[in-house]
Amino acid sequence: MISIVTLGLATPIAQADSDPTERERLEKCNSGTDSCVFHAKSRKEFAGKRRQVGRTVFNCSKVEQRESISWADATGGSNSIGITIETGMKFADVYTATVTATYNHSWDWSHTVTRTDMLSTPAWSVGQIFHAPTMQTITGDYELHFGKRWRGHYIWYVWGFSATSPMPDDGSVTFYTRNMTADERNRCPH
Repeated sequence: MISIVTLGLATPIAQADSDPTERERLEKCNSGTDSCVFHAKSRKEFAGKRRQVGRTVFNCSKVEQRESISWADATGGSNSIGITIETGMKFADVYTATVTATYNHSWDWSHTVTRTDMLSTPAWSVGQIFHAPTMQTITGDYELHFGKRWRGHYIWYVWGFSATSPMPDDGSVTFYTRNMTADERNRCPH
């Protein structure tokens, strides 16, 4: 019988620098790169979360009521790295310019819709206004070129960066009415 014994010798691998995080790479767009380019790859448009805007109307009368309801709804964006977008961030400016040129419409990292609508609420009913922003997600890759080696390379990438933000439109506005519950009707002034 022959026995074979294998000895494993671990040799440490020397690394001069660890790879920078995606966030560190994007922050280099602000300074340190010769060029910082975003290559847009895909765009998806969808309805955002629907939420009530303005106040709820309780019509405690025997006739339909029409009321002017003013409201504002602010919607922010997000991105795959979790960076809060602030003024002066070059990578955000690069992204915005590329999206505008590629898809022929403007990109806003946040958007506020401000409107006044007439709400008709039938007798003994509750009226509400709901808003769902139109959202978009655009995905692509950042390519960063350095004049001298940074962390061991002249070129770095951020693959699959995506950002979601509201479209610069009013989105979907719906008007909703329902009959008052017995409890709501009991709270009406007598």
